[in-house]
Amino acid sequence: MMKRSSNVIVISIIIILAIIFQNSSNLNIYAVSSKNKNYTFIDEWGSSGNGNGQFIRPTDIAIDSNKIYVVDSGNSRIQEFNSNGKFITKWGSHGNGNGQFNNASAISIDPEHHIYVLDSGNYRIEEFSSNGTYIGNWEITPSVIPERFHPSDIYIDNDGNLYSLQTSNNTLQTDTSEGSFLIPTAINNTNNEKDNLSSNIAGDGFNNVYVFDSNYHQIQKFTVTTNNTLNFITKWGSYGTGNGQFKDHADITVDTLGNIYVADTGNHRIQKFNNEGKFITKWGIDGTSTGEFQSPYAIAVDILGNVYVADMGKNNIQVFAGTSHRSVLPDSNAISSSARK
Repeated sequence: MMKRSSNVIVISIIIILAIIFQNSSNLNIYAVSSKNKNYTFIDEWGSSGNGNGQFIRPTDIAIDSNKIYVVDSGNSRIQEFNSNGKFITKWGSHGNGNGQFNNASAISIDPEHHIYVLDSGNYRIEEFSSNGTYIGNWEITPSVIPERFHPSDIYIDNDGNLYSLQTSNNTLQTDTSEGSFLIPTAINNTNNEKDNLSSNIAGDGFNNVYVFDSNYHQIQKFTVTTNNTLNFITKWGSYGTGNGQFKDHADITVDTLGNIYVADTGNHRIQKFNNEGKFITKWGIDGTSTGEFQSPYAIAVDILGNVYVADMGKNNIQVFAGTSHRSVLPDSNAISSSARK
């Protein structure tokens, strides 16, 4: 993997929170609630097609400040919206040239507001500015990876380190300002049927990484150590329809409190867990009405706790709000941890 060219200036979430509370008299702070269990449909946009605001197979979604970025995979492009779903701009086309895509599958945002897109069909990651200007790309197929290489998802942590989840040899490839390294994840060590894997990764901003393994229908939690290894913490999940069970593909994201949200595609629902894997709540059924899902494929959470779901079956975005809001920064440039999914 090519060494990243930009130096990332990082301010930790802990420092930001400290500044917030020290200056709370000057800020509009909303009430904190970590026990929010009920989610209500509040908005949706999009339909099937290739026009502005339309989608064909939306495969991922990311949030940065008040901007929503959607990987419109079937149209080989990225679309950008404001928080109300109003179309802002788009970029990309089908191909292997700079700024083009062949089966774009995932998106993530770094602390400098640069956009990274996993261009799976071209085995590379492409980097763009926040308005879609092409910056550069690099291959993610080093010689140590076998021919059956399958890039599955990417995640950028608060230090700007980029993790590329590789399902064919069970590793995370990480690109940092100091170089690249591979972290074995010990996922699917006994399973040879890896061609159909669709695994996903997310982080909480505190060196914890969550990986969904579609072969075993479970989420595994790791801590990234100082010597570039993953320390296993816990796991949960199995195949089925019950609470804490999953079917087929599932996308994951983490909110600012460390709660994990799962787009449980095969069960046409969203599930929410705390950072230890304890089930909190769920919502959604199979259907075409508002608040229902046909194939919820990607998920993101903004700093207010609103949940955005990209539905591949309906080719749209649905937004849900909890019954109460968490503390938020009144700064429009604040980034939630879910933005870097």
